[in-house]
Amino acid sequence: MKPAVFLVLLIGVTIIVLNLIFIWQLQAPLPNHPVVEYKDFAAILLTAVAVIVAVLAMAVAIIAIWGYNDVIRRTEAKADESAAKVAGKAVETHLKSREFVEAVQTAVNALVEEQVRAGLTTANAGPSGPQTNVTGTAIPPAP
Repeated sequence: MKPAVFLVLLIGVTIIVLNLIFIWQLQAPLPNHPVVEYKDFAAILLTAVAVIVAVLAMAVAIIAIWGYNDVIRRTEAKADESAAKVAGKAVETHLKSREFVEAVQTAVNALVEEQVRAGLTTANAGPSGPQTNVTGTAIPPAP
């Protein structure tokens, strides 16, 4: 049930109950029933109003908790979306930066140079089988 419908229903029931009390009060007292005095009627109405206010306060509390949870959920979703967007832009900018490209080129050059030196060392190691270089082509034996 939507909160607005619940609130309208609660107000409607309250009005009906107060009208019934008022109509009952207007009726002529029966011979064996005690007459409700004004102070008693006022106490009954104040009690009814207090109960209505308490029920409304509980309804507002439930709506507030539900709304708070909804706000938290939406905030988390928006934060995740925003963080992904900012991180994507930062990564894209970093990948296109000159420093990153130079660092990758330096690392690749160092790795290739290391593999070339390892290949030359293996090629000069001796007759332990057919020698190949980094590209896999056979190295002719030394004279």
